Order: sequence, then structure tokens, then C-alpha cells
Amino acid sequence: MKDNNTNSPNYADYEIDLGVLMISLNQSKKFIAIFTTIFALLAIFYSYSLPKIDPVYKSRIFFLAPSEFNVKKLNNMVQTSETRKSLYNKFLTKTMSFDFQKKIFNNNKYAQLLNKNDKNSSINFDHFGDEFISSIKTLDYEILAVSKVGSYEVPWNISMTGKDPILISNFLNDLAKYANIEVMNELKNIGELEIKSRLDAISIEKIQL
Repeated sequence: MKDNNTNSPNYADYEIDLGVLMISLNQSKKFIAIFTTIFALLAIFYSYSLPKIDPVYKSRIFFLAPSEFNVKKLNNMVQTSETRKSLYNKFLTKTMSFDFQKKIFNNNKYAQLLNKNDKNSSINFDHFGDEFISSIKTLDYEILAVSKVGSYEVPWNISMTGKDPILISNFLNDLAKYANIEVMNELKNIGELEIKSRLDAISIEKIQL
């Protein structure tokens, strides 16, 4: 009968002598420390040599055309004859006006908010305003083309990029808020002028009679 264990590997061949391993590591500790330190320093120097990249955030605000009910309600209130499309265009034209955007920037003191740590009185506010507003983008023409083909309405949107997400979000909100106020005030003034013109015409007719 043959011994089946003659060709089997000896378990002792795979044993690890921890004592010998610790002695080997102890003898090489200086090399290991120097090797680790060198690569750690190289990693630190490499990380500091990389250019500093500030995160850039993007904020977006969406607009939908007013409902027919709200347009009729507005016309009755201010005595105008606006349509859904004309009113929407007035609002969008106002929000995308560079002069209006700069007015919001200056009136709400965004230059100071952009330069909280700079107390220099010679700051060129126009330069900061132009640079800040230049990041404003509107709806892509490709999206508009697709919406026309599909016969559905795409909400108009205005996007803005910057290093301060709260600041650009606040600016877009102010842009929409004050555009709405100014458009309403303009319509109110037009309605008052039309009423005045009618009253003047009626007074003239009475005098002629």
C-alpha cells in the first residue's frame, strides 16, 4: 500500500515565523522611515505645486408666461389691453436688459458684497458690475427650436455662474423681482395716462357742446 502523503506539501513550509519577521522589520526600520518620509514630502510638494482651482457654481431661474386669467385681471386693474404674449415679452425684455441688470447690481450694492474684504474707496464698481453681469446667459436656441417643432412651451430661463452660489442666486431673484415691479409700474402709468386722455377728450367734447 502506497503512502498518499509522500507528495503532499508540508504544512510547515507555509508557516511564517513572526519573530523573524519582526527582527527583519526592526533592522529595516530606518530604511522604511526614510523611504516613507521621502514619498510623503514629494506628495506634499506636488499638491502645493498644483494651481489652486476655485469652484464655479451655476444658478438658474425659470419663467413661464402668465395665464389668460391673470392677464385679464391685470388689464381690468390698470386699464390696459395687454395680451399674454405681450406681457411676457415686456417682462423678459426687462430682465435681459443690460442697463436694467446693471441698475439692480448698483442699487442693491452687489459690488460691496463681492468685495467684503476690500475697503479700498477707489474700487471700480463699473468694472465689477460688467464682469459679474457678463456671466448671465439665457435659453439656448437649440432648446427653442426643439420646443417649436414639438409644439410645447419651454419655460424661459436665465442662468448665471460665479464663485458665490448664494450671491448669484440672490441676484437672479432680485432681477426677477424688480423686473416684475417695474413692468407693473410702467403699465400702471400707461393706464393712468390713457384714462387722463379719455377724461380730457370728454371734457373737450362737453365744452364744444
